[in-house]
Amino acid sequence: MRSTLVLAVCALVVCGALAGATAVASAASASAGMHGNHLSVDPQVTSDGTVVVETAFTLRPGFVVLRADDGGEPGEPVGHTAVRGGEFLRDVPVAVNESTWSEWDGNRTLWAVLHRDDGDGEFDLADDRAMTDRNPAARARLSVRRGEGEGADRVLAADAQFQPIGGTGVTVRRVDLSADGYVAVESLDGEVVGTQRLPAGTHSNVTVVLDESFVADQSDRFRVRAVAYHDDGDGLFDPSDRRVTAGGQSVGTSFTLEKGEEEDGSIINTPAGTPIPSETPTGTATVTATATATAPAETPTDSATTTESSESGPGFGVVAALVALLAVAFVARRRL
Repeated sequence: MRSTLVLAVCALVVCGALAGATAVASAASASAGMHGNHLSVDPQVTSDGTVVVETAFTLRPGFVVLRADDGGEPGEPVGHTAVRGGEFLRDVPVAVNESTWSEWDGNRTLWAVLHRDDGDGEFDLADDRAMTDRNPAARARLSVRRGEGEGADRVLAADAQFQPIGGTGVTVRRVDLSADGYVAVESLDGEVVGTQRLPAGTHSNVTVVLDESFVADQSDRFRVRAVAYHDDGDGLFDPSDRRVTAGGQSVGTSFTLEKGEEEDGSIINTPAGTPIPSETPTGTATVTATATATAPAETPTDSATTTESSESGPGFGVVAALVALLAVAFVARRRL
C-alpha cells in the first residue's frame, strides 16, 4: 500500500512539472508571436533627409532600409540603419544617403523595408535578404517631402498595443512641427474632435483633449488619427489653417484607443514602457529614438510562431529528477 501511494504521489508531481514547463514554453511562444517582423511609417516632411520609422520589430538582427520606389515596388537602397532583434522599437531614425538627398526636390515615394543581417553587420542588398518573403508587413510605402526651411513635420503615436484612456484626453507620443501650428485628433471620417496648439519644434507627450460627446459615442476600442497643421497666423484653429501634407497625403498617424478608468481627471494615451512626466511637458522638449524591449531577447527563427525545444529548457531538470525518483520507487515496490 505504501509503495503504491509513493508511486501515485510521484506521478502527480511529474505531471504537474510537465504542465508547468509546457505553460512556460507556451508563454514564451505567445510573447514572441505577438510581434512578427513588421514596421510602420507615415508621410512626413524633413529638411535634413532623416526619415523616422514609427515602429519596427524583427525577430533577429537586421536593417531598416529606405528604398526608392520602382514602379510600385521597392527599388534601389537610398539609406539604412541597423536594428537589434527581439525588441519592439519606436521612432527609428534612418538617414537618406547624402548623394540622394542632394538631388531631392519636392515629394518622392520611398519604401521602408526590413532586411536580415547575414552576420557580418554590414548591409548589402545582395546578401541581406528582405524579410517580406514571410511577412508582407515587413515593408511599408510612404511619401517624403523635402522641407523648404528647417525642421520637420511628423506625428508619431502608433504602438503595438491598445493605448488606454480614462476620460476625454489622449497623449500623442511625439509631434514635430517646422512652423507654429497644431496637432489635431480626428475621427476616421475626418471630423476634428480635439486640437492642441504648439510652437515650431519637437514635442513629447502632447496632451489633446477630445470632445466628450465623441468619446461617449465610441465603443470600448476605437481608432483615431492625429494630424499636423500649420497655423495661418491668427493663433486660432480654424478652416484656414493649413493641413501639412507630403505627396498629397496628410502628415499624421492612426492609433487605437481603449476606454479605461480615469486617473486624476485626465486620460492617458502613453505607450507601454514610456513614463508619464510629473509635469506638463514644454513645447520645446526634444525626443530621441528609444527602444523598449517587449519580446524575448533570444530570437531563434524568423517566424514569430516557431518554437524550439531543448534539454536545458524550463522544467527539464526537475522532470528528469522526478522521473528518476519514480523509477526508484518502482524498484522499491518490486522488492517489497
